[in-house]
Amino acid sequence: MPRGRTRPLAQSSGGSSVSQQPGENEPKEVEFSPLTDQQELEKAQRIAANSVSESYKSYETPELSKQKDKSGRFMIAYPCKMYVFTLDLYL
Repeated sequence: MPRGRTRPLAQSSGGSSVSQQPGENEPKEVEFSPLTDQQELEKAQRIAANSVSESYKSYETPELSKQKDKSGRFMIAYPCKMYVFTLDLYL
């Protein structure tokens, strides 16, 4: 077939009783609502409490930070158990 030309779509003879609409087999998008800051914190605390990993043992219970991420949500902070100090001691 010459370039730039396409074949016409083949017409079915009607032998199939099942008709499909265009896009019927395409996966549908599922939208999830984002978790609130408090829900994210509870999830992080639950994971830290239930974890078997040695790395979580080096940190205190997760808490909400005062800093926000690029989406404007508060970040979750993992305070370290080993290096706990305040600036008041050095001033």
